[in-house]
Amino acid sequence: MSTADALPEGDKTLLLVDDDKAFLTRLERAMEKRGFAVRSADTVAAGLSAVDAAPPAYAVVDLRLEDGNGLDVVDALHKKRPEARAVVLTGYGNIATAVTELCDRNVSETARRLNMHRRTLQRILAKRAPK
Repeated sequence: MSTADALPEGDKTLLLVDDDKAFLTRLERAMEKRGFAVRSADTVAAGLSAVDAAPPAYAVVDLRLEDGNGLDVVDALHKKRPEARAVVLTGYGNIATAVTELCDRNVSETARRLNMHRRTLQRILAKRAPK
């Protein structure tokens, strides 16, 4: 990562996107105690709106939300603020299941959504495939 892509020192803005309200509240409190300026959203639409209004330095996003796919929020964030860092949470058992469910087994589409090279994802899938 070049210094031009680095996050500004001390920028602790954080967006949390999850439809589990109890978890969202607990995580919000925990991250505020650690010095983050937290905004929360419980839908993809609210997450996209928050990114559009003020793209944060960090995001924690649930993959499956009631109104869509959390990767849409991550994609919007990286378009607005390419140096932002995101963590994607999922209840899926493994990456292979997520590929099957979200992208109809299309590895290229999954790699694009994850912003990674297709071959890298294929190696991960081969190494961690369920037996």
